[in-house]
Amino acid sequence: MLNIHVTFIGAVLALIFAAAIILVIRWLLAVPPPIPQVAAHAKRTVSAIRKIVVPTNMHTYWERAVELACRLGETQKAEIVLMYVIEIPFTLSLDASVTKAEAAGKEILQKASSIVENHGLPSRTLIERARQAGEGIARLAKDEEADLIVMATPKLRKGLPSVVNRTIEILLHRAPCEVIIDAVAASSIEEEPVLEPSSAAASEAGKE
Repeated sequence: MLNIHVTFIGAVLALIFAAAIILVIRWLLAVPPPIPQVAAHAKRTVSAIRKIVVPTNMHTYWERAVELACRLGETQKAEIVLMYVIEIPFTLSLDASVTKAEAAGKEILQKASSIVENHGLPSRTLIERARQAGEGIARLAKDEEADLIVMATPKLRKGLPSVVNRTIEILLHRAPCEVIIDAVAASSIEEEPVLEPSSAAASEAGKE
């Protein structure tokens, strides 16, 4: 017969080893708690966002809108479509010369692209002409088959330029996809003037 000598230290080590094995097996076999149906649905809908349109000139805080869009699309590597709308008044033809407005649009889109680049997401830039900014945004979103439009505006209040209110109203009624409008409190970011793009285009065209 074999003589087996068990020491106290050996017994303790054996118990620790056995306990560790049991804990590892339990961890491997453990079933994660089920995700509530509402949470699972919300996660799926956000993950399904593959293309986001971001207008960059109809409000003061376009940088915030671009950043928000990037964060919403970061996990699924969504494409960010950056657009600049030039409102052409009905008194002018849609192909009227608006060189300064186009130059301003290109400059803003270049800055917006750098924000998207920092997040490592694909992006494209487009300049759109329209009678009303909201219609131009909605039309482009439809043509692009976008999943989401993201805008940031000054918090709605009296005295807000009419172009902002009009654009929001059009998008909420006619956008072909989901719309997120981030109304930023004036106290959170230094206030800047919001320009009426149609007025700028009309003034420029009138001088040329």
